[in-house]
Amino acid sequence: MNQKLFLRSIPASILLIVGLVFVITLLTTFGETLFVSQNGSFGFSELLAPILAVALVFKWKYARTILGWLYVIAIVGVISIFVVQNHLGTELPVLPYLLLLVLFLVLCYLLFFSKSVKRYVEG
Repeated sequence: MNQKLFLRSIPASILLIVGLVFVITLLTTFGETLFVSQNGSFGFSELLAPILAVALVFKWKYARTILGWLYVIAIVGVISIFVVQNHLGTELPVLPYLLLLVLFLVLCYLLFFSKSVKRYVEG
């Protein structure tokens, strides 16, 4: 009975954040050939981001801030990859990086500017 009540009290924006964090983690872990060649290595916070997403569900007050800044750093990283690769003139798979950038931006918007997320974590 308490589990159903707990799940109903979680706003949709929190569930969307958790879902996007896990999608990004799975995409960068198991689909790394989308971003780099077969010999390369690419990953984004395979352990920290999912732990912080679960901490967000359980209303840890610092999870929202840490997760938000983690994704701001990721946005800067993806943009710098675009700039460096363009400067070097190498082939870059644009679509996967663009998808990743859009997901990072959506997460940052939800984490920093969503009133329902802020009320849920602080309340």
